[in-house]
Order: sequence, then C-alpha cells, then structure tokens
Amino acid sequence: MSDSTKEIVLRAWTDPEFKSRLLKDPSKVFEEHGVSLGEKSVKVLENTSDVAHFVLPESPDLSSISDKDIGQLIDSVLAAQLVLPTILDAG
Repeated sequence: MSDSTKEIVLRAWTDPEFKSRLLKDPSKVFEEHGVSLGEKSVKVLENTSDVAHFVLPESPDLSSISDKDIGQLIDSVLAAQLVLPTILDAG
C-alpha cells in the first residue's frame, strides 16, 4: 500500500467530512492525493460492525500456475482481506 493510500485511510478514520467525500467521490479524492487509477473506476465501501465486504479479485491466468501455487495465491488474497479486521478486533 502506498503512503498516499495509507494517508487516505488514516484521514478517513479521523475526519468525518473527508470520509464523506471519499465515499461520495473516491476517484477525485485519490487523484487529489496523487494516486493514479488510469481508466479504472474505484468504489469505496466501509466495513462496519454489522456489514463486511468481500472483494473478489480479478481472475489471474491460472493456466501456467500449479495447483499448489494456486492454493498459495488464494491464501495470500484471503489473508490480505482478513488481516486488518483481525488486527483491529484484537486491539
């Protein structure tokens, strides 16, 4: 994660107005922080105590990856989604 992205997350946690702008117009906020998304659109969803979002990554080309490596890739993707909530819950 880039320093700019980390700054966006921290500011959203501490500044309600900024968080509102981020949820309303994320592309503009990312652009203001020097994060280039190219032609991609971005959606920002907020996990809450009642709602969690699962992000399904774009499918990689699996034709040249062994079954073992596919399993490790899936483990890495799932770990990335689960680490932060686990850290926050433990605090």
